[in-house]
Amino acid sequence: MGLTFRFLFFLLLLPLLASAQPPSPYVIHAERLGYDPVSGQYRAMGKVRIEREGTILTADRAIYNPEANTFTGEGNVVLETGGDRMTGERIHYNMEEDTGTVEKGYIFVTESQFRLRGRRIERTGEHTYIAEGAGLTACEGDVPDWEITASRIHVTLEGYGTLQHGAFRIKGFPVLYAPWVLFPAKTQRQSGLLIPDFSLSDRYGYEHVQPLYLVLSDSSDATFYYHFMEKGRDRMGLEYRKVWSTEDRLTMRVDGLKDSRTPETEKAPDYSGDRYWFRMKQNVSFGSSAMGFVDLDLLSDPDYMDDFKDGTLGYAKSNALFQGEFGRDLDAEKERTRTNRFLLTGSGEVFRMEGEFVWEDDVRRRSLDLKDSTVQRLPQIRVSTRRQAMAWLPLYHDFEAEGTYFHRIDGERGSRMDLAPRMYAPFRMGPFSAEPSVGLRQTYWYTENPLDPDDKGLSMDDRTLYDARFDLFTEIYRVFDLERTAADKIRHSIQPRLTFEFVPHKDQDTLPDFDDLDRIGKRRLVTYSLTQSLTARFPGQDVDDRDRLPEYREFLRLKVSQSYDIDKAKEDGETAFSDAKAELSLFPADGVRLFGDISWSPEEADWNTYSAGMDLRHGSHRFYAEHRYSKDVSASMHLRGYLGLTDNVGFLWNYARNMKDDIINRQDYGIRYNRGCWQLDLIYSDDKDDRKLGFFWTLTGLGVFEHSLGEERLP
Repeated sequence: MGLTFRFLFFLLLLPLLASAQPPSPYVIHAERLGYDPVSGQYRAMGKVRIEREGTILTADRAIYNPEANTFTGEGNVVLETGGDRMTGERIHYNMEEDTGTVEKGYIFVTESQFRLRGRRIERTGEHTYIAEGAGLTACEGDVPDWEITASRIHVTLEGYGTLQHGAFRIKGFPVLYAPWVLFPAKTQRQSGLLIPDFSLSDRYGYEHVQPLYLVLSDSSDATFYYHFMEKGRDRMGLEYRKVWSTEDRLTMRVDGLKDSRTPETEKAPDYSGDRYWFRMKQNVSFGSSAMGFVDLDLLSDPDYMDDFKDGTLGYAKSNALFQGEFGRDLDAEKERTRTNRFLLTGSGEVFRMEGEFVWEDDVRRRSLDLKDSTVQRLPQIRVSTRRQAMAWLPLYHDFEAEGTYFHRIDGERGSRMDLAPRMYAPFRMGPFSAEPSVGLRQTYWYTENPLDPDDKGLSMDDRTLYDARFDLFTEIYRVFDLERTAADKIRHSIQPRLTFEFVPHKDQDTLPDFDDLDRIGKRRLVTYSLTQSLTARFPGQDVDDRDRLPEYREFLRLKVSQSYDIDKAKEDGETAFSDAKAELSLFPADGVRLFGDISWSPEEADWNTYSAGMDLRHGSHRFYAEHRYSKDVSASMHLRGYLGLTDNVGFLWNYARNMKDDIINRQDYGIRYNRGCWQLDLIYSDDKDDRKLGFFWTLTGLGVFEHSLGEERLP
């Protein structure tokens, strides 16, 4: 049986140390250990294991030199440090500087999944290596799918590498040769060229988008885009990102081109030589209770997004970027009035205040130089209080106030102040909860109309309105025990609700008209609804002898509602009953979602609208389908998904059809081949205006490219 020796480094070197603070100790395990007083070296034989601060060296034989602080190991050498693993026949390593040399070595870096082999490999820094007779890949196997080989490689992982007499090999076969090459070797943010986007289309011919990524600082970066089009003018793009903290961040994207004039465009009234799309979002925190939000969306002309809707700079990619980073979408792709907003919010225990500047940019009117009566809010300030109890009374109250300056380039403009206190008197009636409430609304306007020849300057108007509301609701539920299922209980809940709203008639025809708040119609409306839900309880499991709380999951919700208008019932030719509506959400299993809604018209005794859809997810597979119908207006179908045919091959698609006009709005089909260390996508896209074919190749560690089909990313 072998003996195990444990040595503390500071004891071994005690006669040589003068400092009072010893370094961290080494722990050495071996079957035999000896000391040579002439050379001052320790020799370990048989199952040698040397440990210190997360670095482990194992070998058949090892020599430790305390003066040089080095180890030399031979036979089945394995060195593990910082997540990296180095193996070889012989190693000479400085454990203090974390550098060394290995003969006939092989290195695996866990974080980046890079594998480096070589006749002789030298580690000169934390992630820097020099290898002779070398090969570099992110693939497994003796003959990897792809590999960069060279007589000499100098590489800094998460940086760049150079190679001499290099070749790019596929399954060992050389397909490219270069006497000297500079290449990226990174999975984290580093400056350099990113994988380009190549495609062919009917409209633009051959297209090539080349991104250049620049790291500006630890908290900011930029990406420049050059878009070459065989049948069009070259387009340029820029993306800039800055992150100050978890809450404070900025992302900006802009792209554009300068179109050359032709006899056709010369006559077009909406022609714009400078074409662009600028979009930006920013979050700014002001202490713990105030936040600022900036949303900018500027478009040169109504047709720009139709002309450049796909690709890296297209709408789908841009919207996914902003939604992922800020949780806020861009305006819809077809929307030609783009919203630009600066919003400042602050809140306390009782009050909440919001102030915002909103500019609605009507792109069509601006580009055609038409009169623009779009209402702008410059600014709008809102103050509200949370519901509070009144002292000595069983009543509650809250308050809302709004002050807005409305600006129009052409038309009436002015200020409005709206004050709306409200009082509540909730009470119980047996199993029912009731909440009557009454509100007062006082509104003031100060307006002018420069386009009105009879305008005499500022005019003042006011309005006083009150309203009343009564809510009656309850909940009936029962809990059922289950056996032989993952859930042990199911709760069935039924929630009926009845609401009556009353607003008296008030003549408002002569008042200014900026938005819906300026025209509040009379109302005597009864709304009744019934909501049912099923919630499953999954018992907690014992984890490390500690009980875990049970998990609750609502897997079904069905709501049915309708309104009855008392005023319309007294008028000839009017229908008192509104459309009856039903909404369903069902989650029968993990990764399965079914949803739908429907409305039925009692006047026409027919379905007015309905939609139904499903969203299925299982592993890498996904299938989404939705059908929408609106009587005499539209009917559409949308399908998208990804199907893994094998572990490596998958089929992806996106299909949108206008069923009313029998037109295919868009169809995208693609094949994806994924080998782990590389991926190839072949995509065919066809919409009403253009057809495009593209292929996208990703080599792990040498560049990552994500492709979007349709309105959102595919898995």
